[in-house]
Amino acid sequence: MKKSYTILAFMACSAVSLSSILSPVSTYSQMENRFLTTWPAPSLKGILSGTFQKDLEKALSDQFPLRDSCVRLSVEGSLALGRQDISGVYVKRDGSYVEKVLDSALSRERYRLNLRLLSKMAEDEKLPVDLFLVPSVGESEPERLPSQAPYFDAGGCRKMAEKQCLTRRSKAGEVSLIPVDFKNCRKEHYFYTDHHYNNRGAYECAMAYRSYLGKARRPYTSYGPKVVSEEFRGTLYSKAPWHGAKYDRIVLPQLLPQVSVLFEGGHDGHLSQTRTADSLYDFRYLGEKDKYSTYLGGNHGLVRIRNKKGKGKLLVIKDSFANSFVPYLVGDYGQVDLIDLRYYTGSVKSFLAKEKPDRVLVYYEMSDFIKEEKMSALIR
Repeated sequence: MKKSYTILAFMACSAVSLSSILSPVSTYSQMENRFLTTWPAPSLKGILSGTFQKDLEKALSDQFPLRDSCVRLSVEGSLALGRQDISGVYVKRDGSYVEKVLDSALSRERYRLNLRLLSKMAEDEKLPVDLFLVPSVGESEPERLPSQAPYFDAGGCRKMAEKQCLTRRSKAGEVSLIPVDFKNCRKEHYFYTDHHYNNRGAYECAMAYRSYLGKARRPYTSYGPKVVSEEFRGTLYSKAPWHGAKYDRIVLPQLLPQVSVLFEGGHDGHLSQTRTADSLYDFRYLGEKDKYSTYLGGNHGLVRIRNKKGKGKLLVIKDSFANSFVPYLVGDYGQVDLIDLRYYTGSVKSFLAKEKPDRVLVYYEMSDFIKEEKMSALIR
């Protein structure tokens, strides 16, 4: 009997593997918003090094037949058993998600190094550098976390930055930390199913930066916010898809100055790709799952935004949170340059020498800044 079960299990595994191999190859997952591993070509070098076996294992996982349906079924089962910690996200029965970020995943040494590198850049370039650490959802809206759920010490990390940076507006050669606090605002600032903040969160951060620079706060309605989609389910939902997940809205501020935009490089591997546009939005993404990429068309190595009626230059070193933040900035400057260190292949030091911005804004969600491994590029 035991031998029969073994044979049946072997036959089932073989059938699944054969089905995976014979099924049409999928190169991209809309659900997960990522490129999938395809079948590797065997080679003696790859087999001896073990890379072929690892790639084959990844391909078997990514090309598994009915993969999305199996993932959904697994999530349904986990929630039915009362679990809320699934695939690196916290899933609540109200249909909202929070990314699970733990202290063990964040290096304090890396964090201190990144802060020192900012100071070094400011000192070398004789520029004012503003550090904006966007509050994490667990810091700004702790009620979104499941009861007793472990989460990184965002408050302690902010205090570390406060000790190293100035609290007043920075001058040439100095770094200051921008104060921001969502807790006094009644609106929710984060998407339910994505790790980014929503349009309200982006607006509040922009107003905090304007206040820091001594500029008046503008009413939310003065930017002409418009709902362009009510069917957004983001990256956190993709990790744990569930039928009860909420839908988010994509809201775009419409009353913006006329701009010209240059894009160089992108996250899809086309690092040398260049294109121009007359809008901050790429509306093609509204028809896709990755609707957050409607802002600036996703991440690029360099984005240059010019506004003929504005004055001054601002350089923003950023992560993807800046994509929905920048529409609120463009009216105040003649030129805003955005550099994403993950995809920028040029020299930041040479860029600063050539463009001579008036200020540098380093804009990251807090845990992203702590994990950033390419901050040394700021002084090279």
